[in-house]
Amino acid sequence: MDESENINMNFNPNYDDVFIFVLLVFICILFNFTFYKEICIYGENKNEFPCKLNRINGIHIHHWIIHLLSLFFIFMIPGFFLKAIYLGLNIGGIIHGIICYDDWNIILIK
Repeated sequence: MDESENINMNFNPNYDDVFIFVLLVFICILFNFTFYKEICIYGENKNEFPCKLNRINGIHIHHWIIHLLSLFFIFMIPGFFLKAIYLGLNIGGIIHGIICYDDWNIILIK
């Protein structure tokens, strides 16, 4: 038996953990989407989020791009449930940035 067969034979997911993982990801998506919806208010009042973390040398980078890039670092997160939280929060930011803004497809804004 080679190593790949041994790995496949030992894969036995605990379905309770998988359910909790998916539920936690979903809750974190809803939380972060709602969080962004409440603090990033654009429209008639032209209110903006007071922190300018997404501006580098006067160039605006959409927050959904920042969340998308941060997903590449998920392998650095220790623990099964911390990965679920990290994944859910970032997916919530991506969904908010794409759904709630008409200019989401404009990558860089000066």
